[in-house]
Amino acid sequence: MKIFSEKDSDPTRLLNQQIILFGYGSQGRAQALNARDSGAKFIKIALPLSSKSRVKAMADGFEVLSLIEGAKIADIAIILTPDETHAELYEAILEKYLPLQASIGFAHGFALHFGEMTLREDLTSFLVAPKGPGYLLREKYQNHSGLMARIAVWPQGDQIKSLADALSWSALIGCARIGMLETDFSQETESNLFGEQAILCGGAAALLRAGFEVMVENGISPEMAYLESAHSLKIIADLIYAKGLEGANKLISKTASYGGYIGEAAYQNSDIKQVMSALMAEIKSGEFAKQFKKEKEDAYPVMQEQEAKAEKETMSRTGQRLRNWLFKEDSKSK
Repeated sequence: MKIFSEKDSDPTRLLNQQIILFGYGSQGRAQALNARDSGAKFIKIALPLSSKSRVKAMADGFEVLSLIEGAKIADIAIILTPDETHAELYEAILEKYLPLQASIGFAHGFALHFGEMTLREDLTSFLVAPKGPGYLLREKYQNHSGLMARIAVWPQGDQIKSLADALSWSALIGCARIGMLETDFSQETESNLFGEQAILCGGAAALLRAGFEVMVENGISPEMAYLESAHSLKIIADLIYAKGLEGANKLISKTASYGGYIGEAAYQNSDIKQVMSALMAEIKSGEFAKQFKKEKEDAYPVMQEQEAKAEKETMSRTGQRLRNWLFKEDSKSK
């Protein structure tokens, strides 16, 4: 896959376009501020009249429009609302009111990839997905750096134009300073969902909970068990982030490195890849998307049940006590 750089993008391409951002959460605010600071003259925010973010966007100096008002004037509509709202936003607003030949930019390909919406024939679409949270995108930009992004174009209409739009928007929000990895909507969506389920959220949570429970069952205090599991995860995660797995192993103690190899070998002899493969199969087949759609329609019962269960766990209660103590100086300084 190709990695694009600043020399491949033309930030001036979109400077005089009416760019309407739908959503003003973490990513919405960061991308709007970065684009404006890069010289984009016509950045506006479109939000529901009931949105609490309207006050924040106006305080930041943006003109805030209703969803319909924003759609009617958009040359480029950047969709930065939660994934589960994309199809409804498109069908109720964008499909009806976007001008002919407008373009839609996404930060995640979920709704298009899983067929939750079908674009009007005259529309084009691209994806720019910064690899990091909004606050970090803004912080990096202000420090004359950026976050890498994954970019893609939807296979409809003028794809050369879509790619140019994606590269230009990446430059305006600061991602071109680092680079843009060319991908497609399918790979971005499936890798993102798999990473969340099997590794970063689901996988990490399963390992941390199981490790905590095994330590407590073997006579280690909950406090010590928490410190050696959830609390210490950031230490090794930061090393891996900066140096990779092989580099991290060279920077930890020989006891930790050797123990890590022994532990990894034990996991490799388990059915961990079978579990991961099953998760990937559900993602690729669209089964997860169906489950998530039903979860939303039913007002998120599974999520509410799991969140309530987690709050009662010994690990959660122990962690809360320890964090109140460990980070008390941080709280005082705020």
